[in-house]
Amino acid sequence: MQSTTHQNKLLTRLGLQSPLARRLVVSLVLVSSVLALLITLAQLYTDFRRDTASIHDELLQIEKSFSESLRRSVWTLNDTQVNAQLDGILALPYIESASIRVDGEVRWQRVRNAGGNEPNPDSRQLVHRFELTTRYKDHQRHIGTVAIIASLESVYRHLQDKAIFILLSNSAKTLVVVTLVFLLFQLTVTRRLNALAQHAHALDLQQTPPALPPARKPDDPQADEIDQLTHALHDMQERLAEAYRQQASLNNELREESQRHQTACHKLATLSERLEDDVRQRTQALQASNRELESFAYAISHDLRAPLRSIIGFSQALQEDCADQLDDEGRQYLERVNNSALRMGQLIEDLLKLSRISQSKLHCRKVNLSNIAMEVVEQLRLADPERRVWLDIQPDISAWGDSGLLRIALANLLGNAWKYSAGKDEAHIEFGCREEEGNQTCFVRDNGAGFDMRYANRLFTPFQRLHQTREFKGEGIGLATVARVITRHAGRIWAEAKPGHGATFYFSLPATPQRSERTEE
Repeated sequence: MQSTTHQNKLLTRLGLQSPLARRLVVSLVLVSSVLALLITLAQLYTDFRRDTASIHDELLQIEKSFSESLRRSVWTLNDTQVNAQLDGILALPYIESASIRVDGEVRWQRVRNAGGNEPNPDSRQLVHRFELTTRYKDHQRHIGTVAIIASLESVYRHLQDKAIFILLSNSAKTLVVVTLVFLLFQLTVTRRLNALAQHAHALDLQQTPPALPPARKPDDPQADEIDQLTHALHDMQERLAEAYRQQASLNNELREESQRHQTACHKLATLSERLEDDVRQRTQALQASNRELESFAYAISHDLRAPLRSIIGFSQALQEDCADQLDDEGRQYLERVNNSALRMGQLIEDLLKLSRISQSKLHCRKVNLSNIAMEVVEQLRLADPERRVWLDIQPDISAWGDSGLLRIALANLLGNAWKYSAGKDEAHIEFGCREEEGNQTCFVRDNGAGFDMRYANRLFTPFQRLHQTREFKGEGIGLATVARVITRHAGRIWAEAKPGHGATFYFSLPATPQRSERTEE
């Protein structure tokens, strides 16, 4: 542990504790070593080429000096002179052996070392051969081959010594250069970067930030990258401080807003509870009132039927029995009384139907509206076979609902379209459907009389009519019945029209079951 602590202190003093400094030292050592090695190899190769060239020149000089004397001695087969000349060649530096071959065999040979034999191209030797020839009977005759072997051991020893010297000297130079560069880098870069790093680590936006290390201004010609980094850090520090102040202010505002929001939510929850209680009470009161109104309407309808039947019966009896005792004006008055009584009876019947629709329980399943529409149209054609009506019913329109109530709704809508298009030579009635936001929107369109959209709010109110009775018969209860049916199916109904250009009634129904009392098909 102590040795590790001393080592860390030494690295810190030298500046090598910094990863950047260590990488710089390693990079400089590697680059310098590679360059020194390349330069050493180049110098050694140059010296080797120069030394081998010098030995080769000496061998050529030996050839020039001894070729003539050896030729005569070999031609005369003078062993004494040949051996003397070979000894003279062997006495020269670098020469290991000299031999003369005659007819492919070694005839004379001198070797410096006892182990020296034939030339070996793979050893550290340089072999030089030249031919001995003489003129005999007007042509050159080959009499032998001289082989001289020069040793390169001295050359390799010289290169080895020189390589060691060059490597040691380059290593020393590299060490000096790396040390100087490192110290310069430590003074100009590492210390300043460490100071900036310590400043960044000590930065606390909640307190007054410490002063930055001194630096030249960015516009100073002598300013370097670290000076620019210092000023950039200073600007960033100021921006962060300003952003922190703004954030603190926003946090205070958000905290206050959150408190206000919590207070408002508490008040809203209290109001919501009160509103739910009020809605619950009013709903119960409304349901009770609706039940009373429905009971009242049902009771009134039944109670009015008896006197109404009396009025109708006596008026008809008066017409049958006493018609000859009345003048024309009296008969007209009596007919008006009878018609009004009949109309009142129809109104009572409509009220009873509307009451039954409101009170009846839904038995929902998947209903094919297209088939119902075609059945209603067939009934309308049978009732009025002379009408020319072009019908367009989209096939396979289905919805979840009570088939009986939906039949009543379609019967009223298609019946109105059939009635209000009676004034057209070629009436056009269309029943279709489109998908909108998960719900089906069905429509019944005609090209009949239409109506003014300013009075559209009166369409679905009982006994409210937009046309005179003399123009189109009816009691004004059909669309109110349709609206009651669609509302009971959690749907919506509305209309678009233009006087003289027909009307379109839209109603939406859920494509899937929505209520607990619905039963699947």
